[in-house]
Amino acid sequence: MRFRNTIHLLVENFKNVYKILLYKLIIGLVTGALLCALVLPEIVEIGGSTAWKNLSDGISKFFVALIPGNGGGFETAKDALLDTYLPQFGTYLLTRMGEIVWISIGGLFIYLLSRFAEIVCAFALGDTLDDRMQTYGEMTFSSSLVKNFGRASKYALIYVPFSFAFDLAMMALCYLCLSVFNIVFGLFFAVIVIAVVQALKLSIACFWMPAMTADKKPLKAATKMWKHHGKGQFWKTFSVYLILIYLIIAVNVLAVICTFASALIITIPMSIAVLICFQYVNYYTVLGRRYFITFHSISVNQDKGDNEHFFEHVLMEETLKEAKEDPQEEEPTTEPEK
Repeated sequence: MRFRNTIHLLVENFKNVYKILLYKLIIGLVTGALLCALVLPEIVEIGGSTAWKNLSDGISKFFVALIPGNGGGFETAKDALLDTYLPQFGTYLLTRMGEIVWISIGGLFIYLLSRFAEIVCAFALGDTLDDRMQTYGEMTFSSSLVKNFGRASKYALIYVPFSFAFDLAMMALCYLCLSVFNIVFGLFFAVIVIAVVQALKLSIACFWMPAMTADKKPLKAATKMWKHHGKGQFWKTFSVYLILIYLIIAVNVLAVICTFASALIITIPMSIAVLICFQYVNYYTVLGRRYFITFHSISVNQDKGDNEHFFEHVLMEETLKEAKEDPQEEEPTTEPEK
């Protein structure tokens, strides 16, 4: 039910995909401009050095020597490249290591800043989606962004480092898989690592944003809601997230292969939108609340997504069924003759 309702909710609110696309384009342009301003001066400085010019000439001579009919000289070009030009360029980079370290730190800061902006966007979209699910309202993205900017910033300040830690662990495990196994098995296990780690991260944080938007909980209380209301629900939530992550990987890879990556302008924001939709569907399901899927369709989960009332519902259904099959015949009443 959660997976089905998530897809229905995504289709019903597909305009959010275009909002995410526009927001990501703006963030991408600003991030790219900041990175260019940070990195380009150092690239120009390195590109004008003698060590880089010698290395470029060595690479050119090496590839020219590979072409048949150019007079050989392959061994000479290879030795010059590996023994002279590369070591010279490495020595030059060591002299600029301080600048490279500061640029790396600046690049990391810009990346985290862009992630902060993306999470603020997701929070605002989550609030509009929550309004849609509760009242079938039409809250605008801009009004939600202004109204929730303070709470969204607090949420992003916690979620961005939390997410970054999981992403670092994921990259380390993927590197380990690719180092230990050959390319085929390495990629096989690396994809499993990506799906499992991302599903685990999303499952742990699945209540945070919905609790802050739907119930106006402070961040500290929102992070504790899963502990009190999510008992017995973790593996259901994790399983759906795992399926969604694999579907997202498959759809985006298919978009790259079949459309020369042009379809990524739709599939990437759609991937973000479907994860937000499931976050709210899961929250409402676990808490046993009603919510709009479409104008004429309201999802009801009376047993709060678990089995605690299962036998009560079965007994009630059996009683109603027996009452319909064996209705009590009423004795006809006759009026006394006058």
